[in-house]
Amino acid sequence: MTKLKRTIFLYPLCAAVIVGSISLAACTFTKKHPAPISDLRNQLAEKQGYHVAQRGETLYFIAWRFGRDFRELVSINHLRKPYRITPGQKVYLQGKTQFYPYQRKTTGVGVGQSARPATSKQPVYRATPVKTIRRWLMPARGSIIATYSYSNKGINIAGAIGEPIRATAAGEVVYAGAGLRSYGNMLIIKHNDIYLSAYAHNQRLLVKEGQHVKAGEKIATMGSTGTNRVMLHFELRKRGKPVNPLQYIKK
Repeated sequence: MTKLKRTIFLYPLCAAVIVGSISLAACTFTKKHPAPISDLRNQLAEKQGYHVAQRGETLYFIAWRFGRDFRELVSINHLRKPYRITPGQKVYLQGKTQFYPYQRKTTGVGVGQSARPATSKQPVYRATPVKTIRRWLMPARGSIIATYSYSNKGINIAGAIGEPIRATAAGEVVYAGAGLRSYGNMLIIKHNDIYLSAYAHNQRLLVKEGQHVKAGEKIATMGSTGTNRVMLHFELRKRGKPVNPLQYIKK
C-alpha cells in the first residue's frame, strides 16, 4: 500500500474516533501535546445537573472534576463540615449559591459567622481566613514536556519511575485515589479556600486523605498510571478554575 493510500485509509478512522467519543477529542500526532481525555459521564452529569458520587470520591474531587469552586457545591448542597460524601449521593452542580466572607468578631456576630436573618433558607458557605502562600514549589524535578493550555489544564513533568513528588505548598490532602482512569493515581491538596493542587499518574501515594503536609514534603512517587509514559501531570486550581502553575512557581 502506498504512502498516499495509507494516509487516505487512516483519516476516516481518525474521524470516526473523534465523532464516536468525545473522550478522544483529537488524534494524537505528537507526544508532547497528547489529546485531551475527558469522562463522558461528566457530560451526562452536567446535562442532568447533578453527579452521583462513586466510592472513594470526596467533595473536593468532585469540585475538581467539574471545574467548580468547592464552596459552590457546599452551598448548593447544604453541606456541613467535614463535607462527607457517600456513594450513591446526588451532588448537585447547579443552583443558587451564597457566600459570606470571613468577619472579625463584632457585637452579635461571632468569628466566621454571618449576619444573615434567621429566617433565610438560602444555602450559605462561611469563609475562613485565607492564609497567604508566599512561595509555590515545583513538585518534581525534570523537564517540562507539556505546558499549560486549554486542553492540558496544567503542566507535564518528565522523570523516572520512583522519583519523589513533593507538595507545592502546605495544605491538607483532600483526595487520594484513582477515580478518573485517565489520571491514574492522583492526589488533591487543599491549600486554603482559594487554591487546590492536583498530582496525577503517580506510582505510589504516600499520604492519606485528611493528612496535613508541609511545603516540599514527599507525597508520592512518579509513575505512569493512566498514561503511556512516566511523568507527573500537575494542576493548580484557583476558585475551581485551572490556572498556569508556572505563573505561581518561582524557579
